[in-house]
Amino acid sequence: MWVVLGVALLLLLGLEVAFRVQRVVRGLTPPAAHSHDIPANHPYAEAAWWREWASGDRRMPWRFDAYRGLWPVPFSSDYFNVDSLGRRVTDNGPAATGRSRRVLMLGGSATFGWTARDQYTIPSLVARELRDGGLAGVEVVNLAQVTFGATQGVATLLLELREGTIPDAVVFMDGNNEVAPMYQSGRVGGILNEDQYNSRLMSRPSLGEQIANRFQFIQRLKLEFQPDIQDPGPFTDPELCVSMAGHYARLVEIVETLGDHFGFATLFYWQPLRATTDKPLTPWEESIESPPEWRAMVRRCSTAVDSVLARRGTSAYTPLHHFFDGDTGSVFLDDYGHVTEEANGTIARRIVRDLLPLLHSRR
Repeated sequence: MWVVLGVALLLLLGLEVAFRVQRVVRGLTPPAAHSHDIPANHPYAEAAWWREWASGDRRMPWRFDAYRGLWPVPFSSDYFNVDSLGRRVTDNGPAATGRSRRVLMLGGSATFGWTARDQYTIPSLVARELRDGGLAGVEVVNLAQVTFGATQGVATLLLELREGTIPDAVVFMDGNNEVAPMYQSGRVGGILNEDQYNSRLMSRPSLGEQIANRFQFIQRLKLEFQPDIQDPGPFTDPELCVSMAGHYARLVEIVETLGDHFGFATLFYWQPLRATTDKPLTPWEESIESPPEWRAMVRRCSTAVDSVLARRGTSAYTPLHHFFDGDTGSVFLDDYGHVTEEANGTIARRIVRDLLPLLHSRR
């Protein structure tokens, strides 16, 4: 038996050494093109940076966060970077002395920029538009995170306020991650993939699992076969949308109350989604696959949020459902709110149109 165990251990060590060596070699060699894996009509079919992203080499590390579930740790790559505080790097332009205003942007992966390079995330493009609009000395901070819903965004804002970081304006962009958790679990007010997090945190790894976790190639296999982060489930009860809309409206009210107390302006946007747009879909957008029940749920819940906030007279809320209705090009990269970098620029200009007068009034 010991001979068998010894041979098995030597085999594992050999695989681990081979895996680590090939990673070093790949780091010294230009990445191979993977255009054959990307449909020819995909908006980024010819983009080298997208081929690198789609190859699966970008695996951002995360840590457990007691207030918000997960939070990134510092990460560096050619196109996607996270700073020492776990925030997606924002291009605020040349360093300026005496920045006088600060804008905090919160939301899920669309605001974080999961499908965009650092310079082309919505917060980076908002910063650029503000500079182009003649408003110097504004720092835009990207506090959005992948899978975050509005409740996690509010928790993040509270932590900033607790530390004495009082912004001049706070911008939320929500939508997909309000609907997905309840579609996935049937519960209102949860977070995306909450059951997966619970099972991982509460289970105690065996000795074999602890040893396996030391091997990088085993960790890579686990990443390859773990459930898709955007794999919602089948719960479609219309009453869920009514409850979710009430939850979201109360979160808006909480943030507005904080803004009144601390003296910052607030803006809320419901992100554009393929399910709610009336734009002429391109062949690529037509080919995007998702359950029809999911699209129906998104439309139903978006309408419910609009209705509740309209009754409350919340002027700071702007739905972007039909923002791209006149666009004949490809805008949507998937059915979960991720759009092209060009579309990010269009959204950023819309936000800045609302933001500029608010910031000018705070001179």
